[in-house]
Amino acid sequence: MSNIVSIKDDQTTEVMIGSFYVRRDHEGRYCLNDFHKAAGGAPRHKPTLWVRQAEELISELAKGTDSYPLQTKAGRYGGTYVAKELV
Repeated sequence: MSNIVSIKDDQTTEVMIGSFYVRRDHEGRYCLNDFHKAAGGAPRHKPTLWVRQAEELISELAKGTDSYPLQTKAGRYGGTYVAKELV
């Protein structure tokens, strides 16, 4: 899969998968909505549905950290942003 870029550089604000850009917020979290689009955008794989299933994992990752691993932003440039461990 030569279209997938390795996610290891914490200084970049975007990652490109094929022709899709995956945005990052100021805390380095990745936009699940952008990953969803890059994967084909099937309604059954919406980020909101995924978050419901991953609540326990998100809670475990939140323990002992200063930054919460998930943030939802509303609006035109919003989305569901998650920590690298959840990507």
